[in-house]
Amino acid sequence: MMWIINTILALCCILSAFGGVFSPEYFKAIPAIALLTFPLWMIAMPCLVVLDLIISKRSAVIPIVTMVLCIGPFLEFCPLTIFQNADKDCPTFSLLTYNTFNMENYTQMSMPCSLTAGAILDADCDIACLQEMTSNFKSSQQVAPCQADSLNRLYKYQDNSANGLPIYSRYPVKRILSVNLDDTSAKLDKYIVTLDSIDLTVYNVHLQSIGLSNNDKMTYLELTRGQGDIKKIKADLLSKLNHAFKSRANQAKKIREYLDQDSAQNIIVCGDFNDVPTCYAIRTIMGKDFRNAYTEAGRGPSITYRANRFYFHIDQVLYKGNIIPVMAKTLEIGNSDHYPVKVIFEISNQ
Repeated sequence: MMWIINTILALCCILSAFGGVFSPEYFKAIPAIALLTFPLWMIAMPCLVVLDLIISKRSAVIPIVTMVLCIGPFLEFCPLTIFQNADKDCPTFSLLTYNTFNMENYTQMSMPCSLTAGAILDADCDIACLQEMTSNFKSSQQVAPCQADSLNRLYKYQDNSANGLPIYSRYPVKRILSVNLDDTSAKLDKYIVTLDSIDLTVYNVHLQSIGLSNNDKMTYLELTRGQGDIKKIKADLLSKLNHAFKSRANQAKKIREYLDQDSAQNIIVCGDFNDVPTCYAIRTIMGKDFRNAYTEAGRGPSITYRANRFYFHIDQVLYKGNIIPVMAKTLEIGNSDHYPVKVIFEISNQ
């Protein structure tokens, strides 16, 4: 019986680890949903080893082998890197990606100023790529005048995209492209930032969300409490999840087409991907030439979305070229439903 239990749980863990390999167009939402549960399985496997050692020592080999097989996905979810000191001979720049919730306070709504605007100031990055921001600092009703003045002093160069994907920079910036990826809220803006030593191409993206209603969110909260009607969950949530995963896969293919046509050497793709780092959509965008900055220079598990118990790392920074991340960190500041992600890049001399 223990061998059977171990085998079933091991297969579930492996499916969750590699769920992002399977296209939602052909396998629907099941592998993608399994991927979201991977952290739980990696907690369960060591517990299973302990249980096996008590009941059936030989069967402990199954969860141990499973953990070895899943070490790659685990290190992508929970990188164990040590923040590096940038080479003094190499220039650096910092980048922030942040879904701002339109500068509104997700909680503490009566605050007279925007805590999200304060978080951007505190992050003090050279480049800030924002999502869900439909107005500039001055015209935003949420941003206090003193905050707007400080942000405008910090960022001399600004491009307030109609897509709600603005970029703010200490360096000259020019928008090259602004497109809808389909007929939903999925959008992409392409910018060229002229740094002191290189030209940097930045794609600021916002992929499709699941689009849950308030009733759907209540259903999910019931599920996390061990309650809820399974039939209702299947009817209300599964179809929306299936549609969202499939749509993001198609949007990722379009982004990859833009990247394949881009001859720039140094490229960053960042924003709100609405999915976890090893999902199918992000694998598609990365291809064989991009890397994930948090995986390369982050430390430990990260949560960038904090609303409705959807505690996932869905805001990403992908990169390629002569730029090397030496620090990547989720900043638990601000009052959006997302946390900002800050990355410090070193510009290689090679």
